[in-house]
Amino acid sequence: FAIKAYDEDFNFGALSNSPSAASNNVTTTISSATLYLQKGDGLTSSETDDTHINQVVSVWNYGIATSSGIDSTTAKSFIKFPNFMGENTDQVVPKVTVNKAYLILYNNNAASNTVYAYKMVRNWIEGTENGETLKASGESGMTWYNAEASYNQQGENVPWGTAGASSTTSDYNSTKLDASGNAPSIVSQWYQYDITSAAQAWVNMTSANYGVLLMKDSGSDWVSFDSSESA
Repeated sequence: FAIKAYDEDFNFGALSNSPSAASNNVTTTISSATLYLQKGDGLTSSETDDTHINQVVSVWNYGIATSSGIDSTTAKSFIKFPNFMGENTDQVVPKVTVNKAYLILYNNNAASNTVYAYKMVRNWIEGTENGETLKASGESGMTWYNAEASYNQQGENVPWGTAGASSTTSDYNSTKLDASGNAPSIVSQWYQYDITSAAQAWVNMTSANYGVLLMKDSGSDWVSFDSSESA
């Protein structure tokens, strides 16, 4: 997620860093300085929530899986950077103008089918399992049927509007953030998705930051991006 932004007085920060490993990252570009936000780099703003859901094993949670999968009908991926906005020097200040914002993902499986990004309109919980059911008291996380599922139904399950986060009214906005999408056809390569409109809405605080949904319209190729846990 790469952001170039300025405020109403055209003030810019002076931040500099670089990505350390092949995993999802957020890049904030302010004037000529660039800040790479990547989970594990020590910056509060780099916190990353990413996971996927799989209809084939519908009650499993993948919150700490090292990859995030996408299939045309049975698997979808999610990612959000909940702390990228704020008043600290390593954050984007609210109400700035976002020139460009890109979600940048590292591919670990060649696939010819195009992946598209969509803005989520419902909150979701990443969870703490690696392709297993929720198994600890007090644990919560997302599954195919629930945006927020709880272990043994100890808490209140919050279902998706439609199973698989498929509702275009209560789960995600059906407008493609990057109309052309991107087909991750080469392994060990970075692929980017233009999510400028979503980032501007988050920064304007006209839309809650529930992150991005990644999915395909068609095709049988399994897409797999490194998750933040792979760093």
